[in-house]
Amino acid sequence: MNRLIVYTKPVWAALLPLLAALPARSQSQEVYRNQVFVPEIRTVQFSNGNGEQTLPVLELGGEGKLILSFDDLRGGFRNYHYTVEHCTAEWKPSTIPQIQYLRGFPGERIRDYQGSFNTYQEYTNYRLEIPDFSIEPLLSGNYILKIYEDNDPGNLVLTRRFYVLDRKVSLEADFGRSSRVAERQQRQKLNFSIFHPNLQISNPFGEIKVYVSQNGREDNAQWLTQPVHVRASQLVYDAVDVTDFLGGNEFRRFDLRSLRFRGEGVRELVHDDLFVATLETDAPRLSQAYSSLIDYNGKYFIRFQEGNAPEVEADYARVNFHFQAPRATGDYYVFGELTDWELKKEFRLIYDPVTQTYGASPLLKQGVYDYMYVQADPSGQISNRQTESNHYETENDYYLFVYYRRSGSRYDELIGFTMLNTAGIRP
Repeated sequence: MNRLIVYTKPVWAALLPLLAALPARSQSQEVYRNQVFVPEIRTVQFSNGNGEQTLPVLELGGEGKLILSFDDLRGGFRNYHYTVEHCTAEWKPSTIPQIQYLRGFPGERIRDYQGSFNTYQEYTNYRLEIPDFSIEPLLSGNYILKIYEDNDPGNLVLTRRFYVLDRKVSLEADFGRSSRVAERQQRQKLNFSIFHPNLQISNPFGEIKVYVSQNGREDNAQWLTQPVHVRASQLVYDAVDVTDFLGGNEFRRFDLRSLRFRGEGVRELVHDDLFVATLETDAPRLSQAYSSLIDYNGKYFIRFQEGNAPEVEADYARVNFHFQAPRATGDYYVFGELTDWELKKEFRLIYDPVTQTYGASPLLKQGVYDYMYVQADPSGQISNRQTESNHYETENDYYLFVYYRRSGSRYDELIGFTMLNTAGIRP
């Protein structure tokens, strides 16, 4: 199936860099997170060209691409434009001018789009590659991609974070069990070293920051600014009280590749104005011993069993989650990459006194989904202790980002990145 690509460029396109540089009406911290501002925008995926659901990390000066796709359930064609902005390591606006970190014409229109085909839920799928003919990052570091409508930078539709890497250091790491005796069965301890034989670091306690994330989550991520040992061309991070994470449990999963036949985890499929998929009722996993399961560490993949173009042939379904758990003072949520690792209202579980279960019914595109249940207290603190339990053997991905701000520099460089997996963790 051919995708509609429009290449018309109006004569006033030369003015777009100036328009895109104008401040948006709202520059709240929300703008610098992965955020969707229009409820009809669904299934936002942003990854590098090496595979679906990979982190959007781009090598500076390399041949790689980042691919953004999303659906607009309003259908038809919308006039979407995009730009990017350089950020600090902590995701605040950089102070450097746009001309120093970006080449091209920010403010270009998204030209690659296609309407859904043979679906009950009408939608338009949009696709964007970065770098492209209009935008190319020139510096390493953190960036925010902004999609806005009708050429109005203040009319934001969605934002997505991405990373540009200028690799100047290497990393080595190993995993073991926590040194916290009371929780050795529940926690995973990460120790690592940064090697920088070709980079002169004058002050490692002030110039280097390391961000460590478990499976891409932000709520339990950690910042490290103090190496324990400073050796010749090596910084060692092995303090006993940091990079010590609760292991969690292997993720639950449901398979919605087909809306004709029930897949894994699906109890019932019916069709009303849209498809409705009711999942098997879940229960807390608290007293169970660890069981090794194959999962995707919280990710999801859009798949369509009866066709070859899931981006436009996969339909949407109302997915009914049911969680049979004790009444709680806080709220229960479905959690994972399908929620952008955020506590979202659509995924908050509401108690039903008739069935004595908690339930949520988000609208999701066909595919295979990992998920877990978490509990949030009134302050928004997330915990899975009463929903999933924790095991040191759980297989998880960890992402390490190394930032460097040399003395006198005005921005944070991203000079190191790696993904590690706990498979084979030391007992």
